[in-house]
Amino acid sequence: MSSYKSRQNIMVIEDDPNCQEILQNVLEESYNITVVGNTQEALLLLMDAPTTYSLILLELELPDDACIEFLKQRSAQSFVQNIPVIVITGEGDDNGCYKLGADEFIRKPLNTPDIILARCEHTMALYESKNLVQQTEKDKLTGLYTIDYFFEYLKQIIPLGTHDMFIAEVVNVVVDEQYLDEKG
Repeated sequence: MSSYKSRQNIMVIEDDPNCQEILQNVLEESYNITVVGNTQEALLLLMDAPTTYSLILLELELPDDACIEFLKQRSAQSFVQNIPVIVITGEGDDNGCYKLGADEFIRKPLNTPDIILARCEHTMALYESKNLVQQTEKDKLTGLYTIDYFFEYLKQIIPLGTHDMFIAEVVNVVVDEQYLDEKG
């Protein structure tokens, strides 16, 4: 039995034609690539089809601090908040991009295709996991944590070795309350 997963879409925001070509060549075998030369064009495409893209690669050195402005707008625009962004830079400094929501960096020169692919795959996998957790952590009807999520969360916040006893007590209280509700 084989599982089918459609090719993911990556948007590349890069104004250097050489870098555009390198990224296209590295990624096109595994992904559908949309290359744009500026953030205005990118935002228009993203507004039209926000759920289309699984990742954005964003050049840091775009004119007029467009990268920084894009990251600021991203945090305010719901249609791009859930798309991870990898910033491409030749500089050693992140220019505050992490604080503005960048998820990862790829350093120039772009001569390591394996690293580019690995960072893209890893970043998208983390976002998929994060989204899955967010979709399943709470009951849709009540808005409360699901019991499985709640117990996993307890295991993380209660000191190791004591959580089994604490969880057993929580289960005991839940069972007692359910029994009392049923019996009146």
